[in-house]
Amino acid sequence: VACLLLAGGSLFVVRGRPPRAVAWLVAGRFAPTRARPAAHGTHRDANGPLPPPASSQVLVSQVLVRLALVGQLRTVHMPAPQQRQKRRLIHQRKSLVERQTQTKNAIRSIFSQQGFSHELPRGHKLWSKAGVEQLLATHARPLAECELDDLWRGRLHVELQLLEALAKQIALVDKKLEELARGDERVKLLQTVPGVGPRLAEAVVCHLDDPHRFKTARQVSAYAGLVPKQLESGTMKRVGRITHHGPSLLRGLLVEVAWMAYRYNAW
Repeated sequence: VACLLLAGGSLFVVRGRPPRAVAWLVAGRFAPTRARPAAHGTHRDANGPLPPPASSQVLVSQVLVRLALVGQLRTVHMPAPQQRQKRRLIHQRKSLVERQTQTKNAIRSIFSQQGFSHELPRGHKLWSKAGVEQLLATHARPLAECELDDLWRGRLHVELQLLEALAKQIALVDKKLEELARGDERVKLLQTVPGVGPRLAEAVVCHLDDPHRFKTARQVSAYAGLVPKQLESGTMKRVGRITHHGPSLLRGLLVEVAWMAYRYNAW
């Protein structure tokens, strides 16, 4: 394990067990000419045994203070509470859409189990207002009115009621997001890009927050987890799949929009 330590304003690497290396730093006993720790498991160094170790919280606190004093402690961007609330609302919409998809799949499964899959319209016609009303009128029945042989009709009625409730909740969330977007010039600016709609624009703005914290476009890609992994060992250097780091919702929307642009653009 390698620990980066600062001694006399210089950066050094000490190899050994992390608690031992940190204890050297806190005790002020690390120097470039100091003998390095012996094999793992030993409890003595060239200048005698170490003092009794302090608690891990104390050690970490002292290390952080020393790094901060010499300007080697990187800060983490913390969005404002209002910005975090917007993010959670966007994630809530994603959760509602996922539940809506699960409900639609459950309805198709009910018809498949009864051998009636061929009676379902294809495409988006099934989930239109007229299509749902047709299912309610011709196949569904309140569960309390179903006999033993018709329980599937009651299950269908439950799923259709759930689908209607989810559609109303998604509409309410969309209305609130659009209201918030009207007061954000950044969202309006992103929507001027061909192929960028309101959902992607608001997700980019809420997750990137302050764009000035990124120096290059590659840093933005790395934040979204869209850069390839770097696999290096000795002379071997390979490039793997994307890292999948960062917000998955933002990464998923960017990939989805990219595929749509690839499929439908003239070029």
